[in-house]
Amino acid sequence: MKGLALTLVLALLLSPLISTGAQGTGAVWYDPMEEPRLPQLDVKSMTIGWNGSLMLTFEFYGAPSARNLSVVGNVYLDRLVKGEGVPMGDVKGADYRLVFSVDPNRTACSVERFNSLKGGWDLLAAVCWVKLDGNRIVLRTPNVTAVFPEGRFGVKAYMWMAERDDFDWVTYKLRNQGKAKIDGRLGDYSAPVILDAVGDADRPADYKELYAKDDFYNLYFAIVPVDGLGCDLRGYGARFERFFNIYVDSDQNTSDGPELWDGFLYRCNLSGRTWERLPTRAIYTMNPSLRRKGIAVGRVFESYVYLGPVRQQVVSHGRQFNLSAAVLTRYMDAIPDKGWLVYGEKRLSPSSFEVVGPETDIDMNGDLSGRFKSFGRATGLYRITLGGPAVNPSYNEPIEFVKRGDLFYGLRVGNVTYWSSYSHRDFAVVGIHRAGGGFYVTAAGVTRYGTRAALIWLSENMPLLKEGTYVLSWIDDGDGRVEISEIGVVAFEGS
Repeated sequence: MKGLALTLVLALLLSPLISTGAQGTGAVWYDPMEEPRLPQLDVKSMTIGWNGSLMLTFEFYGAPSARNLSVVGNVYLDRLVKGEGVPMGDVKGADYRLVFSVDPNRTACSVERFNSLKGGWDLLAAVCWVKLDGNRIVLRTPNVTAVFPEGRFGVKAYMWMAERDDFDWVTYKLRNQGKAKIDGRLGDYSAPVILDAVGDADRPADYKELYAKDDFYNLYFAIVPVDGLGCDLRGYGARFERFFNIYVDSDQNTSDGPELWDGFLYRCNLSGRTWERLPTRAIYTMNPSLRRKGIAVGRVFESYVYLGPVRQQVVSHGRQFNLSAAVLTRYMDAIPDKGWLVYGEKRLSPSSFEVVGPETDIDMNGDLSGRFKSFGRATGLYRITLGGPAVNPSYNEPIEFVKRGDLFYGLRVGNVTYWSSYSHRDFAVVGIHRAGGGFYVTAAGVTRYGTRAALIWLSENMPLLKEGTYVLSWIDDGDGRVEISEIGVVAFEGS
């Protein structure tokens, strides 16, 4: 009955939104730049504001305002009650979900509640509000105090950002030229059959040519991107996908759509790259191992389409058909990369902590002293200790510092080693642990730059953090200074 009452209260509260005025001070989570070549699809920060209503602001490294760009987001909220909400997966514990979409022509936002009896989401009779504002997306709910009476909740978000590049229709005639060697190259093809305008999408979402040939039964094709098919991701958990669709209009009437199409997926993340056919036909649904056969990714994306289902109609139309293609570039950014951000009225504050450490770290970070209770000495129960195992004998985090010779040069997280480059790229461990009535925090960089990044990050994100061990990255933008916008989380270990 208690759960039912909560649902009814929320449904009543989530009525059409009336402007609520200022949100008060928000807490900001900074996210690393994970796709350097596509900044408009990469979240820079998420600001959480709360005054009974919840306001989330997602800022991007670039402006997501291209005419053919769309953003779809899922924001999950957890009441932090053990045993309630989604029972498993990446969103374990989530009780509510805000689903929104933004593109240049329309916006939409709705609220859903997890139904534990049916194991799925129920749409509430409610709306939330979202808008695109320059390089920011602003999302706001009506008053939800009844659901989060103490203003304390967990939050995480998955942002799907997609851009589409369409090829125009052309007429293609079967020539029975023989099979193409599927090798990701253009050696088997002559002139392109479609030239797409370069610059009609944002790189690397832009594609410029489509080559094709046939052996009368199969259509072989190669799609050429403007900027190659590289995978320049560097953030923990980031994912970059390209969907290639080939369309065959065998009756040569484009108004009623294609009679045959095939879809292909090329996915890359930090653990590797995969490519496969989408299961658009029963043969691929019944035999998943076939999906990767007959596909090559090199300088181009190359595969083939079996024309059997429409070949008779193509022959009856003078062995001609209309041909087109489309490529959807999709990037997923998870905020945070792993775990939940915990927001609450009774939360940790940097001003409660005393900072101690070796003299070199204390001197380098003296300009940050005003953010903390004390700097260079500690007598209380809220303490931040600077430095890793080279200077801090009490270092006891589960993340290993890696040596080259006698010096530490990197961190090992699982099977991945992150190597630093002095004053250009560094990594750090932040461990937050309850100790009696207080908290003990480790801020340990591979070099002093990483330690400074950890301290800056703590001073900005303390209200959102929970117990556990965070691994941070810092990548300099070229000015030699450690700045919060250059710091992100690459891994987290905790509950």
